[in-house]
Amino acid sequence: MDLKAEYISSKNADVLVMGDDWQGRFDHLNEYCKVVYLPRTPSISTTEVIEIIKETM
Repeated sequence: MDLKAEYISSKNADVLVMGDDWQGRFDHLNEYCKVVYLPRTPSISTTEVIEIIKETM
């Protein structure tokens, strides 16, 4: 969590997307990129989605 600004900068990210349960906690990173909070989707695991994406690359 503490390294998000560094990670955003090193990857030249334009957008940071977080679940809305984190609403407001990353607003300070708007100086690095756009911060977007999306509503959580019940029964969807971000970790599982990431693993599926990794498998297709």
